[in-house]
Amino acid sequence: MNSEKKELAFISMGIFKLRIPFIHYKLEKVEFIQGLIVGATALSAIPYMTEYLGLPYELAWSCIILEAFLYILHANLGDPVIPGWITATLPLTLAYLTSYEMGAERIQAMIALQLLVGLVFIFMGVTKLAEGFIKNIPPSIKGGILMATPITVLQGQLSPKGQLRNFPIAVGVGALLLAIIRFSSSYQEKRKKYKVLDIIAKYGNLFPYLIAMVIGIAAGELAMPHVEIGTFVKIPMFKEMLQQVGVFGVGFPGIRMFLSALPLALICYVIAFGDFVTSESLIKEAKAERDDEIIDFNSSRSNLISGIRNIILAIFAPFPPTGRTFVGGNDGFCEHSL
Repeated sequence: MNSEKKELAFISMGIFKLRIPFIHYKLEKVEFIQGLIVGATALSAIPYMTEYLGLPYELAWSCIILEAFLYILHANLGDPVIPGWITATLPLTLAYLTSYEMGAERIQAMIALQLLVGLVFIFMGVTKLAEGFIKNIPPSIKGGILMATPITVLQGQLSPKGQLRNFPIAVGVGALLLAIIRFSSSYQEKRKKYKVLDIIAKYGNLFPYLIAMVIGIAAGELAMPHVEIGTFVKIPMFKEMLQQVGVFGVGFPGIRMFLSALPLALICYVIAFGDFVTSESLIKEAKAERDDEIIDFNSSRSNLISGIRNIILAIFAPFPPTGRTFVGGNDGFCEHSL
């Protein structure tokens, strides 16, 4: 065990540990490229925002840029995780939205839901109830939650609209490569001898995704991508976001909307709570492999940051998948990666 184990530098702000990019942690090439890929996947939410919230494509794109930018809040406030969606609740959220008329009313309904989700996160963080629940959950229940996560993912993949069911060759190849890179002891040994294998492993999901895409195109499962080069720097439509999407444009939801959204907000948190358990378990596993750095995962802090993110989005750009966290690095600015 490394006797000089240290923690990344930070400015103490109560429960938060403020880390400023380029000052407290440097730009890492591998993490930066992975962050670009993760950020690009957020664009898959555009159809939900255009179809269910009635936003024009460009405006939906602008909202997602804000959502993706808020990913870095966790790294900057001391949380060793990467934010993501509460994916399992998305069908419930979409069904909830369809009960309201398209336009300002439906956007207000989304604002009410996301505000409540954010407030629940903040309540659980301030009271430290989330931390207490995680510490006191019996190992058997934690094991059940950890087992339920891959089972739920597989169930979704095998559904009529699931990726594995519709693109079995591409998804199968990608999943197999990911499993080999992550779990094969033989691969880990060969990483030490062959630099190319070490580079592939360092980039995480990148190469399995790219290879799966190529295989999918070759097998006829995927269409050849159409590349259209436009402007490389594009400023989000902040003015239009304020006028057409946020509370300053469509107005604040009424009390009835909040009452209607409350049960779903609680469901969102219950489902997201499983991610806290997963995060804690995966970080414990990472600590066993990394004895050179102190990795501090605090579920109360994670809850607070998740709440802040959801409230910011609710005010400026309500986002149907809502926001929680999943374990990862620090979005491109990382002294050490898990």
